[in-house]
Amino acid sequence: MPINLVIEGAAGEIEYATSEVLQAAGDDDRVTLRAFGQPGTQGEIAVRLPWRPRKVSQDGAALEESAWYWDASSRRLTATYEHPAQEFDLLIEP
Repeated sequence: MPINLVIEGAAGEIEYATSEVLQAAGDDDRVTLRAFGQPGTQGEIAVRLPWRPRKVSQDGAALEESAWYWDASSRRLTATYEHPAQEFDLLIEP
């Protein structure tokens, strides 16, 4: 679902998410998103950022690089992940 949500404290924007985004905050060092979705299903999120991410984590565990993609021309990170049974955190770091 397109949401075009500006991330507080960061020069970033969530373009769309298949998860419900509960919180979004960031600074020059990271973006933290709190979200949830239907347990056992795959989620996807697209975030525009001023910097190239080097690491994307879900609840402290790094996502495999095959689970996320950086498009330098649009400055967009697209990440896929599994929805756990509870709310979860996504951490994006430069």
